[in-house]
Amino acid sequence: MKEYIKSIGNDEVKRLNEGINECIGIVRTLSEGINLKVYTSQQVCEMLGINVKLLRQYRYNGMLSYSRFGDKYWYTQKDIDEFMENNKRPAFC
Repeated sequence: MKEYIKSIGNDEVKRLNEGINECIGIVRTLSEGINLKVYTSQQVCEMLGINVKLLRQYRYNGMLSYSRFGDKYWYTQKDIDEFMENNKRPAFC
């Protein structure tokens, strides 16, 4: 492995660096285009007016979609919108 690293020239490193920077630019452009909003558990609790225990129940019962990264849970606006649509309460007359 060390021999491989030593054999890489500055031109290859420069080309790889340019490729990485191009990929970063593409990802930034795509994320701006979709206007993706992501919320923490605390933010969702505040938005829905619920406590963390109830939010956990919604997650575990499959009522609210989420993404998990490490020990943190993340919710997109789409997750919240779908939850609200699927759990509407009828209006009283």
